[in-house]
This record gives sequence, structure tokens and C-alpha cells, in this order.
Amino acid sequence: MSNTVYSPLPRTSGRRYIRLCELQPGAGAEPLRIRLLPAELHKHTTAEYEAISWVWGDPANSTTMEYEGIELTIRQNLDDAMRAFRLPDRARLVWADALCINQEDPDEKADQVAMMGLIYACAAAILIWLGQDQESVAANAFKEIEHHVESRELAKSKWRVMSDEQVGQANVETWESIGTFFQNEWFSRVWVQQELGMTGSAIFFWGNSQISSSRIGTFYQWLTWNDYAGGTVVKELLKDSLYAAGSTFGLAGTFRRKESGQASAAFSFMQLLDYSQTLLATDPRDYVYAFLSHPSASNAAVPFDQATCWEMMDTGALLVVPSYKKTVDEVYGDIALALMQHHAELEPLTLVFHNESTLASDAPSWVPRWHHKTATTPGAPVEKEQWRRRWDELPPRPLGVFGKEYFDAGRGDRVETSISLGRLTVKGVIFDRVHSACEQPRRMLNGLWVTSLLKSGQLSDMPEKLVGSLKSELKKMTSWLENAPYEDPVLAAALALACGFMNGISSKRAFDYLATFQRNFAACCAKDAGIQNQLLSGGADEQAPANLTDFISAIDIFCFGRKFLRSDKGYFGLVPTLTKSDDCVAVFSGVAVPYILRPVSEGYFKVIGHCYVQGIMNGEALVSAMTNGNMPTQIVLI
Repeated sequence: MSNTVYSPLPRTSGRRYIRLCELQPGAGAEPLRIRLLPAELHKHTTAEYEAISWVWGDPANSTTMEYEGIELTIRQNLDDAMRAFRLPDRARLVWADALCINQEDPDEKADQVAMMGLIYACAAAILIWLGQDQESVAANAFKEIEHHVESRELAKSKWRVMSDEQVGQANVETWESIGTFFQNEWFSRVWVQQELGMTGSAIFFWGNSQISSSRIGTFYQWLTWNDYAGGTVVKELLKDSLYAAGSTFGLAGTFRRKESGQASAAFSFMQLLDYSQTLLATDPRDYVYAFLSHPSASNAAVPFDQATCWEMMDTGALLVVPSYKKTVDEVYGDIALALMQHHAELEPLTLVFHNESTLASDAPSWVPRWHHKTATTPGAPVEKEQWRRRWDELPPRPLGVFGKEYFDAGRGDRVETSISLGRLTVKGVIFDRVHSACEQPRRMLNGLWVTSLLKSGQLSDMPEKLVGSLKSELKKMTSWLENAPYEDPVLAAALALACGFMNGISSKRAFDYLATFQRNFAACCAKDAGIQNQLLSGGADEQAPANLTDFISAIDIFCFGRKFLRSDKGYFGLVPTLTKSDDCVAVFSGVAVPYILRPVSEGYFKVIGHCYVQGIMNGEALVSAMTNGNMPTQIVLI
């Protein structure tokens, strides 16, 4: 759309102006006609306009509309939405970002993005356009959803698990249409968390069918409750279609306020950025800007409501001020610095993940690339082609976001840092170096299993062919276990593969639960080796319940996107996939987890990423270093 279409919006201190679209009456194939009108937002007031939430779609798929005699080019999806929402007999006042913001003016765009939360919070309603119902399935999908919601309400909130018999008798085509609904691209957009979270009234439109967001939210809660309660409706009928919707409903809920004015869930801005990486954005800068209306985006600890949104903008309390004149790297650097200053910690470093390209770039290595997809949760929504990428390009699940309740490698609360010319200076020690790193560490279990089997004498009861195979695995493992600084190297290696998590128990409490862990590990060995009887590792409590699922789950989660470490000193751990021999294992004072650093020159390093090293996650490395006279010194990260 040409700049000549727009008149500048008023800019007055303490007052907020937007541009509204007056959608003229019409029907069917009649041309779309609009007027663009400036409007002022007022505190504590719900305006008369309705805000449209939609997916921009492919820019090549565009059409035209009329504005004051001028033919304008707009995306086809917006054209479809405007035709669906216009009224036959009177004008309708709406707000749509592509029309109401001058996209070619970076200053106006930044101003409007900063107040995006207010725009949705002040709207009379949110109209969510999911696109045309190409397969004519929306009506059946929404009818089935309404049926389950009404059944739940008639039961006075007493939800019931959908039985296997009911699942088997369900109309597969109808449930496939529900899956198609939840897989709509709208659910994967980074902006929709704010758009849904800031409103009290939203309606989903899919072709000619519609349903309220509250009904969809209730239905989604019922589905997840069924899943947790052991029902098979999600697994059998919806397959993998709920992942994106799960992120959307989960994150949107953190924008909402309780009656006290406080946010309904404690969620840090860094956690938002972490989760946002499972979503999609056309402009990578929006992985930061899309969350600036969240309560955690404020520098001040204040109750969050509409009035606070105004105060955050008027007083400059936002962590960062949007600017589309800045590069992606500059924006990411700004938010990383703001988070470090705001929290006085180095937590953002735990979200640093590199591939070969980003590590070789000129941008500071300590700045997270928020637009990289992460494995925050198993099955997190990612683009399909993401799964086809090479193993060493897949990112790991971050450990530092768990906090010092779980890990405290840097011992203490004081973090000493300074930043100058893109260089981050921290205090810490270089504790060790990387000797070798094994690809796909999940395979390390084979060697650990056979070692445990030999220890228990179980190999004598197994077929000769299987014994030969297992001894081959043992030979591969032997070199890793030699000279390890652990009383039980096999157990230490198993703990390393699970990052110290045992049945949800943190590393700090891990050694109080070793018997349970050993039993889990032994059960895992027995299962994979084809042994029917339960294998007990030495010293385990025979009454301790073996939860094989927890053990396997922890290993699968934490090994994903990591390599298995053997350090020069013999320590075991999990490290980023770009780790190579002679990289350094560093511990920063006051920081929860260790880091892998790559030496660039004397005292200067690039950050490869954080890691888990069995035996130094609770301050042991710093204590050992200081005992040997190696006091924390300045380490410069570039």
C-alpha cells in the first residue's frame, strides 16, 4: 500500500492514537470499500471497533480493494476476512494491522507495535479469521465441539473420560475436521498469544461457521484433561494436532489478570522468549516485540491491567522499545542486555544455541537467536522441514530456566558482569577441557546397560549370540569409564544422560534418591536386554518402585540435540552438538549451569552453549578450583 494513502497520526505526549478502518456496506462479489479514520484510545474504556486477528499468508496471493477511489493491493486472506465481516446495510468499524498501520513507515510501525496490547484490550471484540472452509468441514467440527462442551456443562463441571468404546465409535471424519481446525496456521503465529490473551471476547470464524473462543478453550481443557486421565481420544483421534494450540492457550493465559490485577501466572519474559521459539513469525524481530504487552515485559514490578499498559509506555518501563530500523541482531542484543540488567543474572545465556552459520557470524556469540526453534517440550510445534534437519542443527532443551533450585554450579547469588563494545565480561573459572564428545548420546545406554549386566552376573543367563553383541558394546564403553573421577562410573554416566533428573527430582536432591534411580536404570537395562526379571543394581532398595517411564523420558528429553561429554579430567556430561575437542568447560560465579566455551585468543572466548557435567552442578568445580588456588578471574565472551 502506498505511503500517499496515509496521513500521519497525531503524536501528543500521554495520548495514544490509532487508525481504524470503516468497512462500508456490501455483499457477495461487490467491491470492498473502506475509509481510514484516526482515533484516540482512552483509559478504562472499551472502544466501538472490533480487531481482526488473521494470518497474512503468501504475499504472492494478493488482490485489490478500493480506498477513496484508489486501487489498493491487499493479501487475499484479508480480502476474504473483510468480505466475511462486512455488513449488508451499515458500516462496520474494524482494526486490521495490515491496513491500519502504515507498514512502510518504520517509526509509525514501531509506535503502533508498542501499543498493540492496548489495541486488542480496548477492542469491543476480537474477530479471529481462520480462512475459507475449503473442505466444508467447519460446521461439523464446531457442532461436535459444542456437543462436548454442553455435555460437560450439563454435568456441572464434572468431566468424564471418553471411554475406549466411545473413541472406537466416534465419527473419524468429524474428528479429523477438529484436528484440521487445531492445525490451522493461526495457532502457530507468535502474535496470537497477545491477541487472544488481552481480550475478554473473541470469536473464531472458519468460512461461514463460527464459535466463541471460550467454547474452544473449554473443549481444549477437556481434551488435555482426558489425556492426563488416561483417555485415548487425543492419541487415537487427534494424533499430533494439538501441539500448536497447546502453546497458544498456555501462553495466552499468562496475559490475563486476576481480580487483584496481577497476572494469572508467574511467567518471566525470558520464558516467554524461550517458548516463542516454537511459534512462527514473518519478521524475526517479532519474536521479541509480540510479547511487549505481557506483564513480564515491564522493568517495574507493578500490578498488570489496562492502566498499567499505559503507564509502561508513558514512563518507558518496557524492557525494550520497538524499532524496525534496527537489525535482527541488534534487537536480540538489546533484549539480552535488558534481561541481564533487569535480573542481574546471566539466564539469557542458557538460551544460546548455535549452528555453524550463527557461530561464524559477527554477532556476539552470547546473544540468543530467539528465532531458532527449540525443543522446549517434547513434540513442540515446529515446521515440518525442521525435523528433517541434521542432528547437529537441532537445539537442546535449556537447563538454566529451571533455576538454582535444581542446579547451582556457580554457587552463590552474586553475578559479576560488564558489557562493552559487544563483549560480555564475567567472573569464573576454566575448570576443564573437552576430551571427546559422542554423537547421539542416547546410544551410550547400550554400553552402560551391558556394564550393569556384567556387574550383576546376568549375562550368564542370556543366549550366546546376545552375549557377543553386548560384549561388543562393552568394549566401546570401556575407554569412557577408565579413570573417571566417580565412585560408580556407570551410575555417573547414567545420571549424566538424564541431566541428574530422577523421577522429577532435582540434582541437589538426587543422591537422596539413588536407590530409586538405580532401580529405574536397572529396569531399563533389563527391558532392552530382553530380560524378564527385574535387574537390581548393587545397593538398591528392593522396595523402591521402578519407574522406567520417568528414566527413559528424562534421557530422551535431555539427550535430544546434545552430545555425550568425556572431559580431560574424565567427567561425563551432555554438551551442545557443536562442541569439539579442546573446547573449555567454564563455571561462572553465581550462574546455575556450566558453559562450553571456544578459545579465540588469550582470555577471549565464544559461547557454544550451556551444558550438564555430572559432579560439578552444585558448586564442586568452584570449590575445587579455589582449593587449588585457582580463583575466579575475568572471562571475556565475544
